[in-house]
Amino acid sequence: MRRVDERHSTAVHEAGHAVMGWRNNVRLREPGIRLLDGELLGHVAQRLRVVSVAPGMATALAERGGWEPVITCAELDVEIILAGTLAERRFLRIRAPGFLPGAADDYRTALDVLMLIDGQRHGETSEQRVSAWMSMIYARAVRQVREPRTWATIIDVAQALAARGRMTVTGFERRMARLRPPRSPRAHRPGFGC
Repeated sequence: MRRVDERHSTAVHEAGHAVMGWRNNVRLREPGIRLLDGELLGHVAQRLRVVSVAPGMATALAERGGWEPVITCAELDVEIILAGTLAERRFLRIRAPGFLPGAADDYRTALDVLMLIDGQRHGETSEQRVSAWMSMIYARAVRQVREPRTWATIIDVAQALAARGRMTVTGFERRMARLRPPRSPRAHRPGFGC
């Protein structure tokens, strides 16, 4: 029975990433979402915008369009990265601080993104600036995961994922069209692109 709970917990984690990605206008890529056999790990195939940018590219992008779009893309990516752990914590009803197994990797990736952008924007990285920035994004991601329609969508996707072990891009998009969780207005402004 415990294994089923852990499988469902992993499915909630991966659904958190996928649904937040959908909210933030990051589409899934094939093979979609899957739980890895024999391990309590999963994977969501998404191409995050800033995470996939090589060091130095953020500055080049900012020179073309200013820092605001680069910062917005970084923040949206970090929300997606943090959403898996936030959804899993809510599902497990964990309120105490601390990491879940595997959550440290997500947090480190999020922190790396912010440190990369902060260092390129300011010429050096400030731990104080990055910490404050992370706290702001973390609080916003918590609110978004807790939003009732978003939470219901995460649970719906997780249940299907736990039952099947995988979800194709087409299956996920059909589910999103039916459930219609709210989208992030920051990711859907006219003329905005990352």
